[in-house]
Amino acid sequence: MTRLAMVIDLNKCVRCYACVYACIRENILRYGDGKIFYPPVENVIYYSRTRPFSVYDDNGNAIETVLAQCEHCEDPPCVEVCPTGASYISKDGVVLLDSNKCIQCGLCIVACPYGARTRLTANFDGEPLHDYAIKVGIPDKCTFCYHRKTDDNSLWTPACVEACAFNARMFGDLDNPQDPINEILNSKKYVVPKIDFGTRPKVFYVTNKPLALEKYPVRKPLQEILNFGIWSYVKKKIMEPIVLVGTSLAVILGAIHIVREHAREKREKEEVQEEVEKEEVN
Repeated sequence: MTRLAMVIDLNKCVRCYACVYACIRENILRYGDGKIFYPPVENVIYYSRTRPFSVYDDNGNAIETVLAQCEHCEDPPCVEVCPTGASYISKDGVVLLDSNKCIQCGLCIVACPYGARTRLTANFDGEPLHDYAIKVGIPDKCTFCYHRKTDDNSLWTPACVEACAFNARMFGDLDNPQDPINEILNSKKYVVPKIDFGTRPKVFYVTNKPLALEKYPVRKPLQEILNFGIWSYVKKKIMEPIVLVGTSLAVILGAIHIVREHAREKREKEEVQEEVEKEEVN
């Protein structure tokens, strides 16, 4: 088994935003004809998959800035609520999204208690660097730079980790006892955001501060918006059969269309042949 995860050492992080800029450069911007194309938005950083979140105390005062992203939960609400299976967990534990299956309903955006998903609605010129880059209209999130994965399945380095000059970010496998991130997690104090939600996040924040990441970021959990039990029942008993029936119906209609087209072409050929024969007789 492989369970890819990230450790962010807030004691080493100087908030230089190098990780944010690296993420934008690799996943958000587009390129072409020697030019760089930016999304037509007021704040590009908002769409970065690694971006700043403020942590507040009980009095509403900002006490910390955390450069964070999708938590790649082991029990992700975004996957649970997706009616088409577009949001899914890869074999190595990375939460991904299949844009071909996405119907742009936005449930995954609402479901994420960490506010990790965004959606860019304005199109712009240029070509993305890879297939996992941001797509217009499709919910977007951190993929741990899954496009960097190689055919030999060796561990790769996400852009944000590569860009950090202070080694504040580490990427590794929780199921590999020899992986350095396990040594860190076994020896240092760390926190995870909103651990009481039961999502089992896999981005860990090393800190010496009494930091209550339960308060980060400000977004109501899905339980306050949509009951998981009811949605799970609706998804399995209603939505999935509807999708299955819709797919089957599309196949059947497609087959009927093909048969009708063949029959029409055959009739046309027969009519042409009859006209030719009549002309020959005359």
